[in-house]
Formats: sequence, structure tokens, C-alpha cells
Amino acid sequence: MNLRLAPTLEKQVEKVAFLYGFAKEEIVERAVYFYLDSMKDNIALRNEFQAWDNLSDESLTNFEARLEQG
Repeated sequence: MNLRLAPTLEKQVEKVAFLYGFAKEEIVERAVYFYLDSMKDNIALRNEFQAWDNLSDESLTNFEARLEQG
């Protein structure tokens, strides 16, 4: 896969690659891995919030039903 970076981003990648002695491609690959890993954590957290929200909705519905039953 070939990627095209914005000129300012490409300059930053070149600078970091030079400072740390890595190839530009390795810098970009590490950045993508880091980003995808953080997204995985965000997705897991979002799924957990959704589960809690569903449970809360179900609890509220059950509570309201019990109130109506008297």
C-alpha cells in the first residue's frame, strides 16, 4: 500500500526518522499500529458503555412495569 502524507506531516516523519535513526516507513508503520491499538481500546470501551446503557434501559423498563402493577 502506498500512502500520501500531507507535506507538513511528511516533514515531521522525516525529522523523527532522522533523529531516531529509523526509516520513514517504520515511523509511519509504528504510528499506525499505535493508532489502531488505541482505537481497539476505544471500541471496547464504547461497547462496554453500550452494554451498560442497554442494561440501564432494561432496568428502567422493569421498574416502570413494577410500578404500574402496583
